[in-house]
Formats: sequence, C-alpha cells, structure tokens
Amino acid sequence: MGECEVFITVISGVLVFILGQLFNEYFLKPLQDYKKLRAKIAYTLTLYANLFMNPVTLEAATQEYSDASLEIRKLSASVNAMIELKPLGSVFIPKRSAMKDSAKALMGISNRFIVDDTFDSSKQNDIDRKIIYKSLKIKSYMNVRKAKKHN
Repeated sequence: MGECEVFITVISGVLVFILGQLFNEYFLKPLQDYKKLRAKIAYTLTLYANLFMNPVTLEAATQEYSDASLEIRKLSASVNAMIELKPLGSVFIPKRSAMKDSAKALMGISNRFIVDDTFDSSKQNDIDRKIIYKSLKIKSYMNVRKAKKHN
C-alpha cells in the first residue's frame, strides 16, 4: 500500500467519523430529547389529571396544587426550549407551530389549577390536554370504552 492510499484511508475514516458525529448531534440527540420530553409530559399530565381537572379556588388550594402547577409550567418552558433546539428538516419532531400550541396549552393548564371559576377552567383544561396530546402525537391510554353487554 502506497503513502497516497494510506492518506486517503485515514482521511476517509476521519470524514466518516465527523459525519457520524454531526448526524448524532443534529438529528439523533434532538429526537431522543424530544421523545423523553414527550414521555415526561404524558406522565405528568396523567399524574396530575386529578388536580387540573378539578381546579380549586384560592381558599381551597393546597401545596399539592401549587407544586403540580409549577411542574406543568416547567414542562411548558421545556417545550419552548425544545423549539429553539429543533434542527431544521427534522421530520420526526413536530413542527414549531404544533410545539408552540403545546407549550401554550401546558401554560394554560398551569395557570388554571387555582381559579375563580372552577367549572369553565376544568372544561378548558380538558381542551388544552387534548391539544397537547394531538400536537405532540402522544397516545392516550386513558380513554375507557364502555363494555358491551353480553346476553
């Protein structure tokens, strides 16, 4: 093997390594981060559904409501951060507009744990929850179908 062939082999190996690192950094890592965030959102919305679907007035609020509200607010901030990190042309991460809708809906839920009008807030929280699930393509396993009656 001549010196030229060795040089070409080394350069080819370096280029393959660099391209692999770029692919990992700009496509795989953001996708993995998005999937982790999406899972955390699904988990948190399920965990705190009993609270945000039953908002309370300021007089009835407990620390649990405040903590849950803050946790969902943090998720909204995380979605906003993900929008900034989303690589161009990433087909596996939702569009920026869908992620903005999700961040806005998460913030809305966060703001409606402790309210004046609990009925309207509960309805709006349900609407926002559905927006989040649809925008981020989260599958909901909470829908319970009515059992068919057997004769």
